[in-house]
Amino acid sequence: MRTLYNTLFATTFISGCLLAWLVPGIGNTRTAIAAVPTAGELRHQTIAFYERRLAEDPQSALDMAQLAALYMEDGRMAGDEGAFAAAESLATRSLGERTRRNGRSAALLANALLAQHRFTEADSIARELVNVEPDQPAYRALLAETAMEVGDYDNAIRQLGAIRERREDLGIAPRFARWAELTGRTGEARAILQRARDDAKLRDDLTGEQRAWFSLRLADVELRHGNLRRAASAISEGLQISPGDWRLLLARARLESARGQWEKAIASAEAVLTIVSSPDALAILATAHRQLGHQSDARAFEVALGQVALSKPGGVHRSWATALLDGGRDDTTLTDRLAADTLVRHDVYTLDLLAWALYRSGRSQEALPIMRRAMALGSAEASLRYHAAMIEFAAGDAVRGDEHRRIAFRRRHALTTAQISELRDAGRN
Repeated sequence: MRTLYNTLFATTFISGCLLAWLVPGIGNTRTAIAAVPTAGELRHQTIAFYERRLAEDPQSALDMAQLAALYMEDGRMAGDEGAFAAAESLATRSLGERTRRNGRSAALLANALLAQHRFTEADSIARELVNVEPDQPAYRALLAETAMEVGDYDNAIRQLGAIRERREDLGIAPRFARWAELTGRTGEARAILQRARDDAKLRDDLTGEQRAWFSLRLADVELRHGNLRRAASAISEGLQISPGDWRLLLARARLESARGQWEKAIASAEAVLTIVSSPDALAILATAHRQLGHQSDARAFEVALGQVALSKPGGVHRSWATALLDGGRDDTTLTDRLAADTLVRHDVYTLDLLAWALYRSGRSQEALPIMRRAMALGSAEASLRYHAAMIEFAAGDAVRGDEHRRIAFRRRHALTTAQISELRDAGRN
């Protein structure tokens, strides 16, 4: 390479998904026009470049950090768990070589741990990072995210409050959107993400993959709240920007499932699996085949889902556990594992999953206080309200059950036909 310049867009940009973008310069314009490499090809070229540099200078903390950032992005785009582990190792080595003025490597380490679902470790690293460099808004945003993952919501709101004047920055806005959604302000979350998506469109320094990420975030919120038309628009826009992006293909499979377009959902989920071993895609395939009456295929995908989910680092995978529970499995071992998760994580989704497991095993009175803790922030997400309604009805509180049911029904397009039927019948006996 004749030249190589490094543009660090944001060291802790958006959940480690857009950590650092290192763009090789192209000296020959005619060659560039003839064959423009893709973002993935550029990334792999730059990974090879930094691997050579690091072989020549094994103690370069800067090169370790650059390479860690590239591995993080490659892991996101290729679904490669090994890339996250490599990024963790490199970031740790970089900190070992240089601890002072090396917050960037600490942030990379926290993001690598987040990507591996090692949330408590990530939170510890982020806390120390903010203690050392409290004036960096990006680091406080990272800590807000890790705090939300472990359920330390008091700390999350403190960190977001400290950087409120920077809430429209592209690397920070999605954290504010997540907090708004968790606290039931779905419209505000949507507005934040729409503004961030529109701002990203105007950024010439972002690749298509980066811009598409904002469409994906918007689609995720719309899907969780049953706004299928808006979700479809965001997914379509994202795929136009970044064709073949497996994360958007997965969102499309979720959309098709919500619409009951099972054959299309199968095709989209299978397209995801050609790129990455995704438990969520396997869960969709299991559900779709069961809806189509393909019981043996559904069971085969449930088995595959369990194998993949159990191989993932971190706690119990939500898609796997939900598929088991909604399939009627009363699994004491699963409930015990979920209970163990709540010893270290107290976030909405971990509590919800334990409460749902207890409910499915006929232990509604035990599930009730846990579900109420999960709903304390006021989330309006359809699946959470569905779970809360069913548990309240089973525990004998029809008033609270009806309240949750009304909210869930307003977002019923995010629920399955079976879930809607259960809600309608609940509380009648």
